[in-house]
Amino acid sequence: MIGKAVLVWFSILQAISNVDSQSASRFEAEPNLPLEIQTCTVGKGCKRIPGSITLDANWRSVKDLSGRRDCFNGTAWDKSLCPDPETCAKNCALGTIDYEKEKIATHGNLVNLKLFKDNGRDGSRIYLLDAQDRYQVFFLLNKELSFDVDVSRSSCGVASGIYFSAMKPDGGKSSTNQAGSKYGTGYCDAQGPRDMHFVEGRANLAIGPAGGEGEVGYACPELDVWEANSISQAFTVHNCQDAKATVCRGEKCRGLCDGPGCDFASFRMGNTSFYGPSKTVDTTKKFTVVTQFITSDNTDNGELVEIRRFYKQGGRIIQNSKVNLPNASTFDSITNQFCDQIETIFGRSGGFRKLGGLGKMGAAMRNGMVLVMTIWADKVRGMSWLDGENSDKTHQKPGSARGTCPPGAGQPSNMKKHNPDAAVEFSDIRVGPIESNFNFKPQAM
Repeated sequence: MIGKAVLVWFSILQAISNVDSQSASRFEAEPNLPLEIQTCTVGKGCKRIPGSITLDANWRSVKDLSGRRDCFNGTAWDKSLCPDPETCAKNCALGTIDYEKEKIATHGNLVNLKLFKDNGRDGSRIYLLDAQDRYQVFFLLNKELSFDVDVSRSSCGVASGIYFSAMKPDGGKSSTNQAGSKYGTGYCDAQGPRDMHFVEGRANLAIGPAGGEGEVGYACPELDVWEANSISQAFTVHNCQDAKATVCRGEKCRGLCDGPGCDFASFRMGNTSFYGPSKTVDTTKKFTVVTQFITSDNTDNGELVEIRRFYKQGGRIIQNSKVNLPNASTFDSITNQFCDQIETIFGRSGGFRKLGGLGKMGAAMRNGMVLVMTIWADKVRGMSWLDGENSDKTHQKPGSARGTCPPGAGQPSNMKKHNPDAAVEFSDIRVGPIESNFNFKPQAM
């Protein structure tokens, strides 16, 4: 049952064949929280689809098979249990989650994520599971995604996110990983993260002091539909060399994908009155975010050519803001032409187009992508890349101003003092053909 303090363990990795105690079938089921979404059809409304969420494996305890001794204590591995990745695989296991302590709650189609926790594992990253406990896979070409969001308690330094990752639907479940998607394994993104405790079922033992970056990373295409707080927002496309997840090592992880990506952020694009408290999109109140993925021939088989955005609040449709920069065309959506222009204005090297532009992202989307929801704090830059000044020379470099947050406001120590109840609430996630999913009430199941 959710809320019990008892830890129940299962093997993350299958041991050698003559050790049957590693079988996942011997352990109590993970208590995933229910969460429903809706699929919509033009002219026929939307249908509720039951599902559940699971928390990423990196937020789970890693202990020996008795559950009494830490294999990883949050900062370092126990060398006696984990002298090498293979031995660690046989000796260690992930724990189940107490979602109440993790400050994650669901009700119907709503999920609430709080940032700060008593256990020290601040933030969260969750995935949507289908009825078979596999990651829900979304095929978004020629489709529309909408959701409601309340960011009124997400001020400077907080980032809430809804995005899609080219993760494996089963979480990489295999002979070396019996945990799989049900337990939140297999995360990857375009930054090639190297802080994952396990990558493809092998312990990442080179993780540095205080749980920093390790040696092994996992890179894959990432489609950021929503990165935002109450001050600023962005939606971003991150391409990679490969349309699928790739294991990488060291600094090479940073060269496999376009880390900065091609982003549309209203404040950064020169429209400072569009999004925020009491602005056109008023972040003191809940609103609906609608994103459309337009293809070259308006079919599911076409090439991705445009990502459109608009909002709905207070009974009215709000068109996305337009670029308002010197010598720039007034784009209001992500296209290859928009990305070319922004890279020129902002002085970037053209990494997005070198890696295939929107067409390459469309290839990853055609394979299907996994939905990720998150809330987090940035200990390194204080989230200035999202809501502050992302340059040492204030307002001198085009695109450096991302929001109105002052320096230092996004540091976790300041946030805990001024915004201890930081949280985000997502609800009413819908997907369907273009212009299908936000004008209808859901049908009864």
